Amino acid sequence: MSTRRGFLAGLLGAAGAHSAAPPVRWALSGYIWQDDIEQGIRDTARFGFHGIEPFRQHLMRYLDKPRALKEKFDAAG
Repeated sequence: MSTRRGFLAGLLGAAGAHSAAPPVRWALSGYIWQDDIEQGIRDTARFGFHGIEPFRQHLMRYLDKPRALKEKFDAAG
């Protein structure tokens, strides 16, 4: 049989565990933008997401120039 005291103790424990959890970081899938990952990077920042999941076709053109890709992310915010 449950008691109010037991219920409240469980509720407070769950609330404490929830506040201790790390914040969730949201991202978008780069698949939405197909071949225009640069627009995807700008849109991701504009929409307030934390990141974008690139696909192989997005990264192939930046394999020899990773700094250029980083600059695109930095410029987008």
